[in-house]
Amino acid sequence: MGVTTNSQGNIKVAFIVLVSSFFIYTLTVSNTIEQAAASQIYAQQPPQQTIIQNKENIVKLLADMTKQRLDDAKTILEITSKDPTVKNVSYANNISKAHMGIPENLDSAKRKVALEILHDNKDFGGIYFTMPNGDVYIGEPYADQKQLPRLNFADREWYKGVTSANNSNKVYTSPVFISASIHLPATAIAVPVYNTGDNDNKSPSNKSNTLLGYWVGIVDLNSVNESIKGIDLGNSEQIIIVDHNGNALVDFNSSKYGKYNNNVNSSSSSLLSSSLPFPNSTGTSHDQQQQQLTSYSNLESVKKALSGKNGKDIEVINGIKILATYQPIQVGNHNWGIVLITKI
Repeated sequence: MGVTTNSQGNIKVAFIVLVSSFFIYTLTVSNTIEQAAASQIYAQQPPQQTIIQNKENIVKLLADMTKQRLDDAKTILEITSKDPTVKNVSYANNISKAHMGIPENLDSAKRKVALEILHDNKDFGGIYFTMPNGDVYIGEPYADQKQLPRLNFADREWYKGVTSANNSNKVYTSPVFISASIHLPATAIAVPVYNTGDNDNKSPSNKSNTLLGYWVGIVDLNSVNESIKGIDLGNSEQIIIVDHNGNALVDFNSSKYGKYNNNVNSSSSSLLSSSLPFPNSTGTSHDQQQQQLTSYSNLESVKKALSGKNGKDIEVINGIKILATYQPIQVGNHNWGIVLITKI
């Protein structure tokens, strides 16, 4: 089953609109962030208040960027989930553990849609279609599908969330977890896909609708990481973006040569790793992964951001004094948070 001309047109229009919005927003935010950072570097003996204001501006802009990126990812998945090729599950009988889904040469039309999403939006690490029971149907890149440690992911929080009675099979954004696909901290956005005939406006509660599966995007916010790399932070600063449980999706340490530290379980991933009492890490031993999530739930600034507050506070953690500038991020029905940590 191929992509119809109308379907291709709709998807292309959606991508053009979203990519244009993405480009304009990125350019505006990047320029503003660079200006805010530059004021710290080049101003002659700037007042302390100016430095603090710049930190608040950076945090707010990154919070807005994060929300925009997650909203864009959700919109892309919702639009493409309505495509007839995405709704096609005619190869379900070919699902096997040998391929951790269907073989690479089957359902090329759906794989093409997934690859287009990955090409046009760098915040996605992977795109999957799963059956209603949580079995993987396809995954792109295919190499990531084939190396999955198991076929069924019904125990994942994204699956439990999207299928929960409270969610009523609506679009669901999961807490941060270590992805079995990309082996990094990520969030999953899951969109229920229904066979609604010619009427895509029917309510999911309509009994005539048939649930075909879930269109799932693995999101790692790579573009946000890249934007943070462009900020000339001091040597003792760290930017974290955490979910509503306090687990880090983005963990940028300026002392790591200005590079994003992919190994969040490394002892050097946090400026305060040697002093902060962060025993609550969540491993993934059942997936034979060694990575763990880094929890910042004990920071008072994180607690305040997750409660919906923004501001700045001085915290002392095991004798280390920090200035924490924080801002909440609305993600679905939850508050996530961003914190800029500066040793003082």
